[in-house]
Amino acid sequence: MKPYFFLDKNNQQQGPVQPERLAENGVTPQTLVWTEGMTDWAPAETIAELQPFLQTPGSGTCPPPPPHQNQPPKATLHSQTYQMPLPDNHLVWAILSTVCCCLPFGIVAIIKSMQVNDFYNSGNYEQALIAADEAKNWCIISLVLGIVSCCVGSAIGLLN
Repeated sequence: MKPYFFLDKNNQQQGPVQPERLAENGVTPQTLVWTEGMTDWAPAETIAELQPFLQTPGSGTCPPPPPHQNQPPKATLHSQTYQMPLPDNHLVWAILSTVCCCLPFGIVAIIKSMQVNDFYNSGNYEQALIAADEAKNWCIISLVLGIVSCCVGSAIGLLN
């Protein structure tokens, strides 16, 4: 038998897993599964070859998982949902550039870094990506200006 992919309780793709190991991985009859040759994800209970692996003695059908609240909106793909990964907010780099390089531009980098998480948690993934790029750019500006100021200061010190 072909291995199957499945969506866990957090709608994260898992697998591939052999059919006889699906129940061990928390797959229930309502869990969405997919394997090569299928056009779309389907509940495990609708696939005949999985029926023997989903039934356990004394167990009936499991209720669907309770709805989750306070989760960021999720993007859709092939009629299923998944959550886009959190963009790198460059916060550590922003803090280091503030402390070591150029305070004013480093502070802007920290602010942009904090906005990445805010936009992502509010479901605005595009703005989170833009804020991540801006945070990275401000970190670079801060680093370059810090290096330039050190070079200029050293040159002035050598001339005196």
